[in-house]
Amino acid sequence: EASECYVTTNLVDGRSSPPSDPAKLEATVTLSDLTKAYTGSPLSPTVTTVPSKLAETVTWNGAPQTNAGRYQVTVMVNDPEYTGWTSGIFIIQKQETTLTYTGGDTLIANGSTAQLSATLMGANELPIAGKTIIFQLGTGRNAQECSGVTGADGNASCNISSVLGPGTVVASFAGDTNYLPSSDSHDGIVCAILSSGSFVIGDKDAAIGKAVTFWGAQWSKRNRLSGGKAPASFKGYQDSTTAATCGANWTTKDGNSASPPDGPLPAYLAVIVSSKIKKSGPAITGDTVRLVVVKTDSGYAPDPEHAGTGTVVATICR
Repeated sequence: EASECYVTTNLVDGRSSPPSDPAKLEATVTLSDLTKAYTGSPLSPTVTTVPSKLAETVTWNGAPQTNAGRYQVTVMVNDPEYTGWTSGIFIIQKQETTLTYTGGDTLIANGSTAQLSATLMGANELPIAGKTIIFQLGTGRNAQECSGVTGADGNASCNISSVLGPGTVVASFAGDTNYLPSSDSHDGIVCAILSSGSFVIGDKDAAIGKAVTFWGAQWSKRNRLSGGKAPASFKGYQDSTTAATCGANWTTKDGNSASPPDGPLPAYLAVIVSSKIKKSGPAITGDTVRLVVVKTDSGYAPDPEHAGTGTVVATICR
């Protein structure tokens, strides 16, 4: 008489379990570390077995994985004496990011654009390359946007059309398949810097919020310098052929011989701060201990009798 044959299938999580081998001993297999953060490298859960030596013999199905996501994984003991298996859900979470605005407090707008920059970092403060950063300067009708892609150092930058004056810069990374979004904001001032020559104020009058005179017949009386009184023939403008930079000495002609620009001046203007100004023959020389931003008043003209005045609102460099 023919005997009956039965095939039994065990279901685990809705899936068929691998067939067991009655000739082998049953091992205990356990999965842990089922949630990890994206690193850019292949990842797997941690497997432990009893006996412990079997962990070195297992075969994976569904792992390792690299990208963030949710994965069904199965692990089986592959040993001549033991059998065993288990399964689970393995989750790779998106990596957290930190975006830091690096453009500084003051944005120099040469012509009509200013440069914005930010650095994108991931876990363990490692830079993230190849990601698009969106920059926005200002709000409402005057808001402007530009974008840049991070390099190997995590830094991205772009030039943006700008309106002179105070404004908030917002840098944003939208996130992607493997990285969480992040952003940073910074309050700053967009100012203009003359392409050649510069107005000057004394270092003892260069404090934020201080009303200053940067041009005029009474310049030497209105400006105090730590290195001593400036010559009376200096009216506040030096006519070097390059833009002002911190730490650079400058030489100019005295009086009206140093021709300042026609008005009106930009509403927010970079000017030199000098600690000492000396005259030798027809030449006047001075130093540049820092640059500041002056919010200019109306009334300026290139004639020294029409003084250039304003208020110091920011420091560019020291």
